[in-house]
Amino acid sequence: MKTQIPKSNTVRLKECYVRGLCLLVWVSIHLGSAGPLVAEETWAPPFYLETEKPDGQGTGRVAMLGPFLEQSYEEPKTWAAFRPLSVDIENTSKGEKESHFLYPFYNRYDKPHYHAWDMLGVVRYSQTKLDDDARVTHFMIFPIYYSKETGDKSSSYKGLFPVAGGVKGFFGYKEVSWFWFPLYARFDRWGESRICSPWPFVQRLEGPDCSGGALWPLMGQFKRKNKYNRQYMLWPLIYDYKEDLDKPNITHKQGFLPFYTKETSANVESMTWVWPFFGYTHKTNPFYNESRYFWPFFVQGRGAVDYVNRWAPFYTHSIHRGKEKKWVMWPFLRTRNWDEKGVHIEEGQVFYFLIWSQRQWSLANPSAPFAEKTLVWPFFSYWDNGAGRKQFQFINPLEVFFLGNEVVSKVYTPLFALYRYNQIEPGHVRQTLLFNTVVWERKHDEKRIAIGPIIDWKEGKDSSHVQFLYGLFGLTKKNGKQGFKLFWKEFGTGGDS
Repeated sequence: MKTQIPKSNTVRLKECYVRGLCLLVWVSIHLGSAGPLVAEETWAPPFYLETEKPDGQGTGRVAMLGPFLEQSYEEPKTWAAFRPLSVDIENTSKGEKESHFLYPFYNRYDKPHYHAWDMLGVVRYSQTKLDDDARVTHFMIFPIYYSKETGDKSSSYKGLFPVAGGVKGFFGYKEVSWFWFPLYARFDRWGESRICSPWPFVQRLEGPDCSGGALWPLMGQFKRKNKYNRQYMLWPLIYDYKEDLDKPNITHKQGFLPFYTKETSANVESMTWVWPFFGYTHKTNPFYNESRYFWPFFVQGRGAVDYVNRWAPFYTHSIHRGKEKKWVMWPFLRTRNWDEKGVHIEEGQVFYFLIWSQRQWSLANPSAPFAEKTLVWPFFSYWDNGAGRKQFQFINPLEVFFLGNEVVSKVYTPLFALYRYNQIEPGHVRQTLLFNTVVWERKHDEKRIAIGPIIDWKEGKDSSHVQFLYGLFGLTKKNGKQGFKLFWKEFGTGGDS
């Protein structure tokens, strides 16, 4: 008897239509199943392939009709895919669900106190339930319609672009409002407002201690007491910006393009001539000196933290924010390495996407096995999690463009898996060819090979068999007793007859 596995409504619904589509195959399988590798597994490739969990506790994965229908029950996430149309993913331990239809066309996300859906990221809806049972609802059809309902007029908004309305907390502004844009637009920050009528040509600044205006791009000046004084002519060719006026050392930026630019502050001194080709930058905290010749081709920078040695396109070596990067014959070869969350990461690329490879080591235990992943576009992918799981796939054209995208790896990647090698754990290996038409598995002291409906051969410690047409006839051996199978019935082994 198979272990009963609790399933959520979403996975149960998916299982209903998946098994409904395969009803005839399902019946023939259960009539003809005999001598599975383990009690929880049923093989009828390429129509149906059921495998157990790595720990042996119940069904781990079910694949139907080659790569088109698949379910996985491996915790903490369970998922069901109807490729290439849809996939449902659930994290039962966190109470989270997500569904995708023709990804990225339609996406739905459900979490405790949160629900959201979107269509191509252009039409978006979300609802958040707060602790006091209030709800915050967002709806957007970019760039036409914006809405937020909180139950409080001061934080709610609606906008129909370009007719009238506004949004709050948008692009770094406290509020943006408009009326028949670009005839009128207002951009509010904290303590100041810039009013454009029409945008962007006529502008004025309002607010406490604020003044100024502009006839863009001819000239403009905006001032805020103890904050800044910015003025320009023929934007962006001539400008003079003074920032941080309330500090002992202000930040002063000047430019007369393309002849020169200059920036000075308490920490930075930077000059550029014949912009942007020649110049230097000097920083005091942390210390850093940089010289530029025919930028961006020749750059030399040395500092306490950052480092640049660029002779583009031949060679570049840089260290910035803890990440070390090298280019050789740009864009031919790039390498990067950095530390993140207790892990050291090394990454290499050839022509950005032709070859991509990454390895990860534990900083706390450098001698531990490393994890790695390699993609050679469009031919194959290989990964090793460093804990006994390995996988190789022949033909994988999409994953290098969607690194770390779980939905793409579950919906689209298996559709190209002409051959797949999968090591579930050391000593347990499964290989499939032509979308589960040929399946070969070795599990410690047991072996099994199935070629479609033609032949199914298995050799194990306590039982073995060779059968044809999903068990229509064949030979069996159990606990030293030999027998045969005919019309899915066993004879001579203490089986059905």
